[in-house]
Amino acid sequence: MATAEVNEPILRRIADETNGLFLSASDPARLKLLSAYCDRSRLFTLNPFDDRGVAWDIAADVTEPRVALEMAFTLIPEASESQPYFANASRHLMYGVMLPFMLRGLD
Repeated sequence: MATAEVNEPILRRIADETNGLFLSASDPARLKLLSAYCDRSRLFTLNPFDDRGVAWDIAADVTEPRVALEMAFTLIPEASESQPYFANASRHLMYGVMLPFMLRGLD
């Protein structure tokens, strides 16, 4: 994790410009660091093992195929792998699951 000095300007800007911050990190130290820059009521964690965790309505936010593909690449980031087939297959599988729901208008 980068130092707080490096993160401080970025965190202040995000806290000022957004209505809320979603965190996927399970590290409580990161949650504590972010709560120093924005109101605790605006922080939401997606950690399923945290009592403060919230559900994310992905269908409300991902409404276009290009956004679904971008989300798949964000959640399963590219890394320098000797066999990228497995990571690419995972991304396309995630995209393939989201796409029919979008096209049929199901939540």
